[in-house]
Amino acid sequence: MSDPDRSRAEALVMKAVDGALAGDEATELEALLERFPEYREELVDFEAVKQTTDAMKARILADFEREPPREPPAARRTVSFSLLLLLAGFLVALGFAGWFFFSAPEVPIALKVGYGLGGGGALLLFLHLLRQRLSGPADPYEEIDL
Repeated sequence: MSDPDRSRAEALVMKAVDGALAGDEATELEALLERFPEYREELVDFEAVKQTTDAMKARILADFEREPPREPPAARRTVSFSLLLLLAGFLVALGFAGWFFFSAPEVPIALKVGYGLGGGGALLLFLHLLRQRLSGPADPYEEIDL
């Protein structure tokens, strides 16, 4: 087989595997496969490989639908550290505001008690939610670096 025939046959085999053959190319491929049976074996092998890779792709996509990809651990640490700094700043500001509010003699005691109870309730709720979040279900893929 001449070199142009060989490269044309290889191109037609690849197009056949991808399912992109036009009508006249399909007849040309059949004629080449009749003349050179080794390309028929190659076509069968490539179709088996394509079927396997298509199945792998479908499996990966199904896994992504079931459990979307996770952030890398470094990104999670950055977000966690940023939220920690934000919370610390908020608590410092709230602490100073509370200090001035609760130490001011002109603020009525009923208002101080009301704000104290509301703040205590908010703090307890926050701690409860934080405990739930931190003691959530164990990550089965924790040791795998994605």
